Amino acid sequence: PKGSGHANSRAKDEIWSDWAKFEKTNKEMETKAGELAAAATSGGDVGKAAEAMFGTCKTCHDGFRKPEDKKH
Repeated sequence: PKGSGHANSRAKDEIWSDWAKFEKTNKEMETKAGELAAAATSGGDVGKAAEAMFGTCKTCHDGFRKPEDKKH
């Protein structure tokens, strides 16, 4: 929930300022993960389904996750 951040968290404040987009992206991830599972169990195009799912991952990470601190 809002205000539950942690100093080590990579979550951006944009999660809270654009909650609707964050939720929409998460729902899309659920859909794409389901499509990937369906492709894997039915002999479908797993590569295409995985690419679509990982694209959704990237969309969320680009918008709502800070880059990794590589100083350590």
